Amino acid sequence: MGGTAARGTVRRFGPQAVARPFARAVVVEGTGVAALPVGAPQPAPDGVGFGDGIQQYLVDGHIGLTPVVRAYVDAAVLERRGGRLSCAARAGAEFLVVPQERLAPAQRRALEEIGLPVEESDPGPRPHPLVDLWVAAQVVERQRAACEREAGRGFLAARPGAWLFVDGGVAGLAGAPGAERAIGVVYRPETERISHYFQARLADQFDAVIHLDETHALEPLEPTSEWDSGELPETYPFGV
Repeated sequence: MGGTAARGTVRRFGPQAVARPFARAVVVEGTGVAALPVGAPQPAPDGVGFGDGIQQYLVDGHIGLTPVVRAYVDAAVLERRGGRLSCAARAGAEFLVVPQERLAPAQRRALEEIGLPVEESDPGPRPHPLVDLWVAAQVVERQRAACEREAGRGFLAARPGAWLFVDGGVAGLAGAPGAERAIGVVYRPETERISHYFQARLADQFDAVIHLDETHALEPLEPTSEWDSGELPETYPFGV
C-alpha cells in the first residue's frame, strides 16, 4: 500500500495490477511441481568434516620500489562428533612474497636473514608497485588453497570413508578438490582466479592424466599453399 499527504490527510492507494507483462515468460519446468518424499528427519551423522581456510597479508616493507609482502595462511578441518566440533586436521604457513629476480644478491641475503620462507612472484616488468601487490595476493591465495588441500587430505587419510565438506561441496575419498583452469575463456587478469578456474577432482573425471612439461603448436600433416607457419596479425580477422 502507498499513500500521499494532502490537506492533513493521507490518501491510500491499493496495489495496481500490471496491464501487461514487461517481457514474455517461457515455462521451463513443466505444468506442475512434483514433491519428492525424503522420509523422517534423521540426525546428522558423526565423523563429518568441514574444511575451510584463512589468509592475511600486508606490505612489511620495500626494497626500492618493490614491496615485501608478509603473509600468513591457515586451514583446518573441523570434525563433528556428538554434536560438538573439534579440530581434526590443520595446515598453515607464514612466508614472504617478493619478486626475487629483481633483487641484487645482497638484498636476497637480507631477506633470508628474516628467517621466513620466500615465495617467488612473477618478476615481469610492471610500472607500478600496486601491480606487484596484486600479484602477491594471488600467490597468497594459492598458498591458502594448498593448505586447504593438505588439511583435507590429512583428514581423509586418517579417516577412510569419512565425509568432507569444502566450501559447501562434498569431497569424496579421492581427496579435496583442486583448481582446474578452463580453456578457451577470455583472458581477464583482474579476475583470473575467479573466472578462469573451477573446482575439480581428477580421480572422478579422468581414467588417466598425462603431464607434458613442454608443448608446441600443432601443424598439419600435409601443409598446403595456404598454410602459414608464422603468427597471425594481432588484428586478425578484422584487419583494422
